[in-house]
Amino acid sequence: MLTTLPSLMSWQVVTQICGGHGHTVCLTAEGHVYTFGSSVFGQLGNGSNVKSSVPVRVTALTERITIIATNYFHNVSIEVISERRFCRYP
Repeated sequence: MLTTLPSLMSWQVVTQICGGHGHTVCLTAEGHVYTFGSSVFGQLGNGSNVKSSVPVRVTALTERITIIATNYFHNVSIEVISERRFCRYP
């Protein structure tokens, strides 16, 4: 099932959502990652410790992301580059 968040993510189709201890990570069909919630330890991946109540794209992830996962205070993403898979911590 695909979900859209029209007012927050400009009609991006969300294919995966993961939740941590106070933050959420969303993966779009285009391979973009958006985060929102608490960022006390930088878990939003935007270089800041400031929380966000709206999804913000993680621009440090420049390649197409295929899988995301999150746990208590951290996130992991998998990107595919030339048929090789790389693990990134946004």
